[in-house]
Amino acid sequence: MESVFDKKGLIELENAIIKKRGCTHFDLMKFAATACCDFIKDYWPKIKSVTVVCGHGKNGGDGYLVANQLMGSYAVNVISVEDTSKINANADVLKAYKLFVGNGGKVSVFTTINEFKGDLIVDAIFGTGLSKPLSAKYNDLINKINTLSKPVCSIDLPSGLDANTGIARDNAIVADATVTLLAHKVGLLTGDAKNYIGYLHLSDLNLPVKDIVGIKEFARLLSFDKVLETRPYRLSNVHKNQVGQVAIVGGNESMLGSVLLAAKGALRMGAGRVNVFTAPEHANLIPLNQPEIVSYAVSDFNILIEQLYRMDAIVVGPGLGRDDWARGCLSAVLSMKKAMVIDADALCFLADLKDLHFSPEDVVLTPHLGEAHYLLQSPIEKLYQDRITCVNEIAKKFNATTLLKGAGTLISSSKNRLSICPYGNAGMASAGMGDLLSGVIGSLLSQGMDGYKAACLGSVLHAVAGEIKYETLGNGLLASDLLDEMAGFLVGSSNG
Repeated sequence: MESVFDKKGLIELENAIIKKRGCTHFDLMKFAATACCDFIKDYWPKIKSVTVVCGHGKNGGDGYLVANQLMGSYAVNVISVEDTSKINANADVLKAYKLFVGNGGKVSVFTTINEFKGDLIVDAIFGTGLSKPLSAKYNDLINKINTLSKPVCSIDLPSGLDANTGIARDNAIVADATVTLLAHKVGLLTGDAKNYIGYLHLSDLNLPVKDIVGIKEFARLLSFDKVLETRPYRLSNVHKNQVGQVAIVGGNESMLGSVLLAAKGALRMGAGRVNVFTAPEHANLIPLNQPEIVSYAVSDFNILIEQLYRMDAIVVGPGLGRDDWARGCLSAVLSMKKAMVIDADALCFLADLKDLHFSPEDVVLTPHLGEAHYLLQSPIEKLYQDRITCVNEIAKKFNATTLLKGAGTLISSSKNRLSICPYGNAGMASAGMGDLLSGVIGSLLSQGMDGYKAACLGSVLHAVAGEIKYETLGNGLLASDLLDEMAGFLVGSSNG
């Protein structure tokens, strides 16, 4: 798993590398330009001309150095967004500009879109330092670039995208590819980012990034291969009661499908026994749909409590509803000192309950932004503008591992751990995906994983299965399509 940094951490990382390597900020800019040029030559081998659009900050300096290196092989056109007199504010940018011009390069100041003549547009307008709303001029420029039928390569991140939140403040370049430099930026991995970055290529500039100590990473980027190593391992001489008993509590009137999907997810993730506690009218229907599931009708909450004592983990929320029956079920679950996943409708009750204090090792909350709105009593739009603060605040408020669903799923622990799942696709924006995920995580909890590791592993397996099935099913992807694919990830997780 790779380190992810915010803007503050990136500055510290740059300074630490400069000190360790004995180089300068301008040297880093040259390394960055070389990395971008190498990528452009490999990714677009047929282009013959390039237009580089430069701002007057460090990202623009990178652009001038890219143009300088490309001049010998391509017809290069450089456009400065501002009058070049503004370059004097930054010595390194001025140095890059003078190097390009001194080698015969020509720079024009942006006036009309007709100047964008190259086969490829290189976006070097804004970098990670953008911290204020775009002016009308820049907003117009970005709109015009986005209407061109030409590929765009962004240096470090698409101009207009916030490096910390992944939000396009007013507007942002829609890149075909982004060459991000030195280390992963958190804003390229969540929020709006997937709509703008295109193919994401990380270059460490051949610098000793991994050898730098003392710089606190902001988050960890989950990788399929690494999290797969954390799968529960099963010995040959076990029986079903030793490899996880899961309770799925939910399935109120007309919502049988939700609890079924969660239960099937738990089965396919290796739980030894899956028990569904549901509305009386649904209890007899469940084994007809999936005979391996044991079902119980819930009409007496005291009996439910007695039955839950036997469980290793509980999932509450899928299809739970928000009536008195739902409240009674949730109250019974919360009286247990068990590992649990709290999802869907159950989350909407939590904000009204007093003195809730969970353990991040045992309890996983799995909200989307609509449910986060209830948990934090904050407008959805405000939460969307900073998903990272949102997930961290929920984790801290409830002292629970919190998985915030959406593009660039975030997993946070009240112990200041944050991980990002980079997998998934638009086809997974469909009913039942969250129910399935809650069952997967509940199954992993029942097999002895702690909450944070279970959330990380579950989110990655769920998302990667979605990516595989999306290749053949596209936006027709269903939650149930993921089941067999996820089960396949468990092959090799036992000694016989």
